[in-house]
Amino acid sequence: MSTANSKPCTLQESFTICLQEIDEVVVEARQRLEESQRIDDLLRIIGVAHARTLEETVELQKEHEQERDEYQALQDAYRLTQRRISAVAAQARQCLVNGFPATEQISNEFETLTIRYGKMEVRSDIFILKLRGLIQKASESISQVAVARPAASQKRTIRGSGRGPDLETSGEWIALYNQLSTELAAVHSEVKRFTTVEKLKMKYPGFRLWEMLSEPQQGELLDGEFRPRAYARSLTLHQYGLTSPATLKKDRKKLREAQERPAAP
Repeated sequence: MSTANSKPCTLQESFTICLQEIDEVVVEARQRLEESQRIDDLLRIIGVAHARTLEETVELQKEHEQERDEYQALQDAYRLTQRRISAVAAQARQCLVNGFPATEQISNEFETLTIRYGKMEVRSDIFILKLRGLIQKASESISQVAVARPAASQKRTIRGSGRGPDLETSGEWIALYNQLSTELAAVHSEVKRFTTVEKLKMKYPGFRLWEMLSEPQQGELLDGEFRPRAYARSLTLHQYGLTSPATLKKDRKKLREAQERPAAP
C-alpha cells in the first residue's frame, strides 16, 4: 500500500509490479482450473432430478448440505479470481499506455487478446498466461529504450525544437486512437448480427468507448454506419481538442522517428 512518503513508481517499476500481480493471478487461475472437475462432481451429487415433489427436493438439499457449501465456496473463489483477472488486465493496459510509443505493437496485441477472450470467463487461464507474455515483452522493450535513449533527453530534444507537443503527449494521443480503433472494429463486427448496447457492454465492459460516447451515440453504433479507424480518429481529435485530421499521422511519424534516432552523446 502506498503512503504519503512513498516515491512514485518509474515506468519500469510499474511493469515489474504488474508482472508480480499477474504471477499471483496465474497461480489462482491454475487452481480454479484444477477445481473445475470437483465443481462438476458436486453438481452431479447435489443436482435435483425433475418430477420430484417439493418435500423430496427439500430432503435432498438437506442430505447434501455439506456438498452444497463446498460448491458455493468454490464458486465464490472462482468469481473472486475472475475479478482479479479483470483488475490486472486493466492495470496491464495502463502500463502499456504509459509505455507508448515503445509498447505500440504490444498494445495492439493486447487489445486483440482481450477481444478474443471477451469477458474472460472462458479459458481465463489461457488469457492470463498470454497476458503475462505480452507484459514481459513490453517490460523488456521499455528496458531497452531506457538504456538506448533516456526519457529526459527525448523531451529536451522535442521541446527544444519548439515544434509541436512532446513525445509523451503524442504517445498519449496515438495510444487512445489505437485503442478506440480496436474497440470500434470489435463493435462493428458485432453489430452485423443482432445485438444491443447492453449486450455489447456486457461482452466488452472495459471499453473506453462507453466512457466517451453519450447514450444516443452508443445507440447509433448499432446501425453499423461507421468506419472504425475514421471514427476513432474523430473521437481522439475531439477528446484532445484537436482540429486537423493530419495531426495524428504527423505524431505517429514523429514517434517512429524518435525511436530510430540515436541517443544523444
